[in-house]
Amino acid sequence: MANRIVSLLRPAAVGCSLLSLLAIAGCSRKQAPAPEPRVIEKTVEVREVKPEARVNVPTMTVESGWSYGYLAMPTGDLYSSVLLVEKMVPNEVRLGRDYTTKLKVTNISDAHLRDVTVTDEFPGDYSLTTAPQGASVAGGTLTWNIASLAPGETKSAEIVGKGTAKGIVEVCSTATYEPYFCLETKVVAPDLEIVKRAPARVMICDPITYEFTVTNTGTGPAGDVVISESLPSGLKSVDGGDSNVRLNVGTLGPGESKSYSLAVMADAPGSYTNVASASSGTDLVVDSNAVDTEVVMPVLTVEADASATTQYLRRSFDFCYTVTNSGSGEAANVVLVASLPQGASFVSATNGGTVNGQNLTYNLGTLAAGDSTRVCATFTANEVGTATSRATVDGECADEATATTEIAMRGIPAILLEVVDQNDPVEVGDEEIYTITVTNQGSAVGTNVTLRIELEKSTPVAVDGPTAGSISGNTVTFDALPSIGVGEQKAWTVRVRAEDEGDVRFRVLMNSDQLGRDVEETEATNFYR
Repeated sequence: MANRIVSLLRPAAVGCSLLSLLAIAGCSRKQAPAPEPRVIEKTVEVREVKPEARVNVPTMTVESGWSYGYLAMPTGDLYSSVLLVEKMVPNEVRLGRDYTTKLKVTNISDAHLRDVTVTDEFPGDYSLTTAPQGASVAGGTLTWNIASLAPGETKSAEIVGKGTAKGIVEVCSTATYEPYFCLETKVVAPDLEIVKRAPARVMICDPITYEFTVTNTGTGPAGDVVISESLPSGLKSVDGGDSNVRLNVGTLGPGESKSYSLAVMADAPGSYTNVASASSGTDLVVDSNAVDTEVVMPVLTVEADASATTQYLRRSFDFCYTVTNSGSGEAANVVLVASLPQGASFVSATNGGTVNGQNLTYNLGTLAAGDSTRVCATFTANEVGTATSRATVDGECADEATATTEIAMRGIPAILLEVVDQNDPVEVGDEEIYTITVTNQGSAVGTNVTLRIELEKSTPVAVDGPTAGSISGNTVTFDALPSIGVGEQKAWTVRVRAEDEGDVRFRVLMNSDQLGRDVEETEATNFYR
C-alpha cells in the first residue's frame, strides 16, 4: 500500500481524436481545443495490482469484414479509465444500401455514472435511416442518452443508415458522463400491533388466561414497550390480585414479536369484555381487539324427603334425595353424602349408593346445567322415635348444599289381658282367687293402663297388685298403671267369697292411652252348694 496524490480529471467532452479506429481512416475534421480540466487533488490509497487484474472488459467480437474501434475515457487507457465506448462498422457497403453501425457502452469502473451521452456526427453524404431507442437527431448529429450505468453495466445500440455518394463515410463519436456517488440515510418509524386472545367460556373456579402478542410492524426499533391491561370489575390477576396490570416488553426490533400471558380470576359468574393496549413512550399507543369470556358456575341444591311422615317399628321406609344443578355451568364429580338415621337399619340404595361408617354415599358424576337426579335408600324402623337424615352435596366449582328429612317411628302397644281363676268349682261360702295378667306384646310402651272388675254372686274380699285397688259394692277398680314396657308383664289378684250357686262370670275391663276403648276379658267359675 502507498499513499499517492492523484488528480481527478473531469473533461466536459472528449473529441473524436480520442477514438482509436482500427482499419478506419482518422477523423479529418478539425478538433476544437479541449477545455481546461478541473483538477481536484486528493490523497488516496493506491493498491499495486497487475494490469491484467485491474479490468475485465467484455469487448465486441470483431466479425470478418468489419472494422472495430474503442474510446476509453478519460485517459485512453483501459486500466485507468471509467467509460469504454466500442464501435463496429462494415468495411465496405454498396451505395444506397442500408448498413448497420454497432455501438456498445460499458462502465469499466467501480463508480456509478449518470448522464452518459454518446454523440455521433454524420457527414453530408450519409443518410440516417433508424436511430437507437432513446436517441435524438438534430441536423447531422445523433445523441444517445443513457440515464445511468452501474459498475460493470453495458448498454448496446445499433444505427442504421446508408451512403449517398461514393467514397469514404466518416462517422465520428464522442462521449460524456458524470460520475457520482450516493449516501443513504434511512428514515424509520416504529409501529405497534397487539393481538389479544382469551377462552370463550371458563368455569368460575378456573383462571381466565389472557394471551397477548405484541408486534413491531414498523421500520424502526420500538423501545420501552409496555402492555397495559385494565381488568373490568369482578376480575383480579392471580399474581397479586391487581386490577391494573403492566407487562414490560422492553425493545422490539422491526418485525419482532413477543408473547405474554396473564391469568385472572372472576369473583362471580357472568360475561366479561375488555381491551388491552400496547405503548412505546407517550406518542405510540395502540389498543388490542376486544375479547369476551363467559364465566359459568354450577349451583347445586338438594331436597330430601321421606316416603311417609310416620312408620311403625319393623316396617320399612324410604329416604329420597333430589340433586339439581340450577347454575350456568356443568358440575363435575358430584357427591351426595347422607347420614344414616339413628334407630333404623340400612336395607338398600339406588344408583350405587354405598354405606361408609355412619354415612351413605352416592357418586353422581357430572350434572349439566339444568339437570337433576334423584336417589333413594330404604331403611327398617327399629326404635320408637324420630329417624333423621342430613344430606350434603358438593361438586367441582360448586358450593356445598344441605337438606334434612325425618320420619316418626312408632310402635304398637298390643297389650294382652288374661284372667285365670285359682279354684273351680268353688262351694258357696268359700273364697276364690282371680289373677289378672297384663302383658305388652307390642312394639311400643303402653301408658295409663286401667282395670275395672265387675263381680256376679260374689263379694270382693281383698285386692293386690302393682297399683292400688278400691272396692265399691260388687266392683273393684285399680289405679292406672303409668306404663308397661315392650315385653313387660304385670299381674293383679282379686280374692272373692262365693255367695250363691251358679255359672258365675268374673268380668275384667281394661283400657289405656293407646287403646282408647275398653277391652273385656271374662273368666267363668262354677259356684255350688
